[in-house]
Amino acid sequence: MNETLTPVGFTFMVLTWTAIVVLNFFCFSRIFRDKTEEIPDPMPELDADGK
Repeated sequence: MNETLTPVGFTFMVLTWTAIVVLNFFCFSRIFRDKTEEIPDPMPELDADGK
């Protein structure tokens, strides 16, 4: 058997892997980004007293 990948198949494979890698990067960047700015201080009055 001598089966080869056609140009359409190769293009489809490259586009699919590009979509997988981009989605993977997007998801990991959302997971590992710094979230300290989004967390509100539940008791800011304690920080002002220094206790």
